[in-house]
Amino acid sequence: MLTLSAYGNGGVMATLIERHDGTLTLLVHLTFKRGRDDSLIELVLAAPHGCLASYIREAMRSGVNQNNDQIFQTPEEDFTLPDIGTEL
Repeated sequence: MLTLSAYGNGGVMATLIERHDGTLTLLVHLTFKRGRDDSLIELVLAAPHGCLASYIREAMRSGVNQNNDQIFQTPEEDFTLPDIGTEL
């Protein structure tokens, strides 16, 4: 396991942990300012318990801005691609 830390504002601001299976875990401290980061603040406040990380990942992938009423929905249950029924 590999652990790296980044420092700023007098303390650790981010820690990157690489697990034995190759999974990366990033622990960060973020500061949002009203007026500038309103969409991100709304996203964080609207995230259901246990879904914040997945909401943040999706926002990083697709972007969130003032003109984007992105609504993140939690799937009712986990599924795998074979469950979708993609027969042609």
